[in-house]
Amino acid sequence: MNLLSKLKHRLFGGYYRRFGYPVVTCGEAHSPQRALLSYLSLGMRWGSRDPRFMWHQNLRQSRTLALLLAERGYYVDVVQYDDAKFIPTASYDLVVSHPGIVSNRIRGIPRTGIRLCLRTGRHASFIDEALADRYALLRQRRASGLTWPGMGETNEVYNGYDAIACFDGNGGAVATFKDVGVPVYPFRNHANPDIDFVPKDYRMARSGFLYMASHLPVLKGLDWLIEAFADTPGRHLYICGTVSDEIKHLYAHELNKVHIHSVGHVQFGSARFRDLCRHAAWYVSPSASEGCQGTALDWMAAGLVPILSDACGVDTQGAGIRIAPCTPDSLRAVLDAAERVSWADVEGLSCQARDCVESRYAVRHFVEDWNSILDRVGA
Repeated sequence: MNLLSKLKHRLFGGYYRRFGYPVVTCGEAHSPQRALLSYLSLGMRWGSRDPRFMWHQNLRQSRTLALLLAERGYYVDVVQYDDAKFIPTASYDLVVSHPGIVSNRIRGIPRTGIRLCLRTGRHASFIDEALADRYALLRQRRASGLTWPGMGETNEVYNGYDAIACFDGNGGAVATFKDVGVPVYPFRNHANPDIDFVPKDYRMARSGFLYMASHLPVLKGLDWLIEAFADTPGRHLYICGTVSDEIKHLYAHELNKVHIHSVGHVQFGSARFRDLCRHAAWYVSPSASEGCQGTALDWMAAGLVPILSDACGVDTQGAGIRIAPCTPDSLRAVLDAAERVSWADVEGLSCQARDCVESRYAVRHFVEDWNSILDRVGA
């Protein structure tokens, strides 16, 4: 995303928060069935090639889900889940809602149909516990006073829902909702269909490792990665996304090393994206909590070989390397093992990663999973 796009994004974001987000409709207006999708509405107004649309994967999923509901015969209102100005007034036959301001209001109106809670990650209590553990480990290794205050979310957010639908590619996320008291159905994330496989010189790229995340770096394991790469100048770590102030402060010395590259925001499909694909053969994520990590799927679609914790929620079908158990020591061992893989085998794994996305994590699989969920709940 260029500077002008970033400025426009912030300007319009402030406007929408103050005056309300657009309510976008989808489907045949004369349809007798009405649905409300409370997730992300802005992606409905942008073309698939718009840089704002590609900026966040969840915009794509929200749009795909809205179109699917329309195909099933619903006239759909798509609203922003945290829109403080939206007041639900229609009698909806189906509500699919991500927790937020709108879902709180929905719980306060009479039930007129089926209600599904949409979750993009694991249960809040699991995330809280994972972050508390990660911060405790960080305090043991660094002079850090950082703590995790907690999300402050309880199971009350699920009151009034008939079921939960959550991102999950390997069964890990569903298990965290076992005490909620309603059925939980998984659906797979999907990679960006506009991402192409990027050829590279694997002899050079096999020493390049890429990390990408936009928030919660301690949960995602960025601190572990920086420490693991600090004394291995033969390996290059490319950090994509904003590096938080806390990480910059704690790892100022390491981040200045020539083989640790703070790349910043990277637009998928851009020239910089393709250049990174040529410099790195591996995508690595020692995350402690995900649903079904779309970022991993996007880089796999481009041909990067995944090195993932089980908590990333992606079953790679053997097309990568597991970080198991997910600890700093096992991460270092996995990175050492990756460096010993021959360039020819890395090339083979790269093709397998791309094929894994096509066979398990394409748009059609997302749609297939959601059709199954809607059939099961009678929608």
